[in-house]
Amino acid sequence: MRYSSIVRCLSIGEAYRSMLVHGKLRQDPRQVKAVDVIESVGKGILKENNYHGTVEKEPNGSKWTLSRYFGYSRADGNGNGNARVEDSAKGLYLYGGVGCGKTMLMEMFFDRINIDRKKREHYHEFMNDFHQRAYHAKTSGDANVDALDVVAEQISSEAKLLFIDEFQVTDIADAMVLRRLFENLFDRGLILLATSNRPPDELYKNGLQRSLFLPFIELLKSRCVVHNMDSGTDYRLLGTPSEDLFQVRGSAPEHVDLRLEQEFMQIKGADAVESRYIDVLGRQFHVIKSTRGGLAFFYFDELCEKPLSAADFIGLCENFHTIFIVGIPKLKLISDRNVSRRFINLVDEMYEHRVKLFCSADETPKNLLDNEGIAPDNPKASDEIFAAGRTVSRLLEMQGKEYLEQPWRKGFTTSF
Repeated sequence: MRYSSIVRCLSIGEAYRSMLVHGKLRQDPRQVKAVDVIESVGKGILKENNYHGTVEKEPNGSKWTLSRYFGYSRADGNGNGNARVEDSAKGLYLYGGVGCGKTMLMEMFFDRINIDRKKREHYHEFMNDFHQRAYHAKTSGDANVDALDVVAEQISSEAKLLFIDEFQVTDIADAMVLRRLFENLFDRGLILLATSNRPPDELYKNGLQRSLFLPFIELLKSRCVVHNMDSGTDYRLLGTPSEDLFQVRGSAPEHVDLRLEQEFMQIKGADAVESRYIDVLGRQFHVIKSTRGGLAFFYFDELCEKPLSAADFIGLCENFHTIFIVGIPKLKLISDRNVSRRFINLVDEMYEHRVKLFCSADETPKNLLDNEGIAPDNPKASDEIFAAGRTVSRLLEMQGKEYLEQPWRKGFTTSF
C-alpha cells in the first residue's frame, strides 16, 4: 500500500503525526492546536449524530491528544481567538492567513469523518449554485413558494456536513441572504465547516448595509467553534518554482509569448486545435483556441478585461485541465480593481479545480499585484489586499511538483 493510501486510512491526528514523522510537514504549534480542536469537534459531531468513532488512548488508558504529546496546552477561549474544545457548537470555522494550513487540515478532517452525506464547495461555487437554484425555484414553481426554503431543503437533503472553503463575503446580494439561508439550513440539522482568511467579526467588513449582515455573524459564531490558525508561515511558498510554467516577459515579451505558444503546441501533441463554445448557466462562452484533450489557450484580455464572472471561470475549469495565458500585466489592485479581481477569481477557481497554469507575465508572482502603497488595514482595500496575498501564494504553489502531481478536480465538489 502506498504511503498516501496509508495516511488516508488514519484519523486526522494519526495522519498529521505520520506526515510529520515522514517529513511531509514541518512541525507548527498552531497546526498542532488546530488538530486538537478539530478532533474534539469531530467527536462531538459523531456523538450527536449517533456515529461511532474512536478515541485515542495513551498506554495508561488516559485520553491522548496531540497538544499533550507535543507539549502544548489545549486551545482555550482566553480571548486570543482560539476555541474552547468543550464548546457545544457543532461546526467549525478555521481562520488564518494564506498558507497557514487551514484548508489542508480541514480537508484531512473532511475526508476522514464518518458522515453519510457530506459536501465540499469553494465559497464562490456555493453561492453561485445557491443563486442558480433560487432563480430556478422562482421561475419554475408556485409563485407563493419561498425560493430560499426550497433551496435550503435541497441542500440539506444532499449534505448533513457542508464544508465551505475560503469563506469571504464581498457581494451585497450574498450578504443579504446568508442569515436566512443558514438559519434555515441549521434548523434542518446541517453542520458547517468553513475556512477563511478573516475572523467572523471581520466578514463583509465595510460592506454596504453591513448592519443587516451582523446577525449572520452572531449566528455563525453560535453554531461553530471558531479557531484562529494564523501561524505566520506560508507553507505553500516552500515549493520549487518552475521557469517553464510562469515565464517573466522581461525585455523580450514577444519572444517569451512565442515560446509559450510553442509549449502549447508541443504539449497538445497530435490533438487538433479548435474553436469551441462551452455552456455557462445557459450562455455560450467562446474559447477560440483549445483542444479536445483539455487544453485551452488565451490572451489575458480575453479573460480579465471582459465582464466575466466566477461562474465563467468555473465553466472553464470544468472543461479544461490545463490553461495557457499570454501577457498578464502588472495589476493595480485599486485603480484596476475590476480587472485584478477577475484575475484573482480566475486563479481561485483554477487552484480549486487543480487546473495547471502556463503563462507569461510582466512580473514575477510576488510583484504581479500592486497594492499601490495602500496599507493592508485601509478599509477601502483590505479585502483586495487579503485576496492578492492568497493569489500570490497560490500562483507560487501551482508551479511546484506537489501541485502538478495532483489530479484535475473536474466537478471537484465532493458529495457522498
